[in-house]
Amino acid sequence: MNRIIKTIYHILLSVIFTVLCCLILITSLVTTVFFGPSQEYRDLLVNTFMETSALKFIPNIYFSKEEIEEMTVGNQKQINEYIDAMNHIKIDIKPKDNISDKEKSDIIVENVAGSTYLGKIMIIKDPSRISLYTIPEFSDKSRGRLLSEVQKELKVTGAFNGGAFFDENGFGTGGMPKGIVIANGKLLSNTASEYTTLIGFDNEDRLVCENITAEQALKIGVRDAVTFGPVLLKNGEKVPQLGSGGGLNPRTAIGQCADGTVLVLVIDGRQPHSLGATFNDLAQIMLEYGAVTAGNLDGGSSSMLFHNGKMINSLSSAVGERPIPTAFIIK
Repeated sequence: MNRIIKTIYHILLSVIFTVLCCLILITSLVTTVFFGPSQEYRDLLVNTFMETSALKFIPNIYFSKEEIEEMTVGNQKQINEYIDAMNHIKIDIKPKDNISDKEKSDIIVENVAGSTYLGKIMIIKDPSRISLYTIPEFSDKSRGRLLSEVQKELKVTGAFNGGAFFDENGFGTGGMPKGIVIANGKLLSNTASEYTTLIGFDNEDRLVCENITAEQALKIGVRDAVTFGPVLLKNGEKVPQLGSGGGLNPRTAIGQCADGTVLVLVIDGRQPHSLGATFNDLAQIMLEYGAVTAGNLDGGSSSMLFHNGKMINSLSSAVGERPIPTAFIIK
């Protein structure tokens, strides 16, 4: 018996020692990056942490609130001014009237890869197939739905996560969205949010990625939309992003080509095979696939893409899917 106890004791000591060594190593690496010679890598790491739900506290250990704000939102005003300046240029999105039945039913999925990421891009020729799913009631006490349950219940061809939601320290119930939510032309929610971009479709199946109010959105005929951001492409041009482009994280983005084709991009992140992508990475991929409009949706552990009943990306969360209040579905 004593021998068994001693063995267990030694195993526990070994585990504790290994964990401590890993923590010391990680802390040393983070400290080295934060205070090393490269401001670029420092900002990249800070932005990566600040986009997570559970790891925001790490930069706060090393830097003041003002310093973090300078690294993350230092030039947001200039970006908004750039977007406003481009509003006078409009590329007409004209969904093809002569799409064959085969094109309407076909969905193409391709792999994408970069130096820090792997992901999937879904190509949908018919934008009218995409609509917004919302849980029956938005509330802090409500629980969101798992996207696997939604796509199975509705028997849709595809589904991907939508907009922002309240998620204090990563322990939210997924029942209350942030910002504007419009479904089938009706305003369902309009709460305060740090996210400013409305992303969705209007009544003519054109992708909308705009910093506008709920009233303005309804006035221009937005039918289905959620709040997140930033805008990635406007009128066929990249929108300048913050210095490190939000850091390396799992991402979900949506874009549209001039012929109406919709592109849904999901990037794996926070995993050995894929660290993640920046906003600039997303914009570049969208440009390469011919998008003229594109926006960034909720990412992180919420980034999910389903096709024919299966999740086709690699989820970053070790505990599985997270409940969410909104999602886009593909009929």
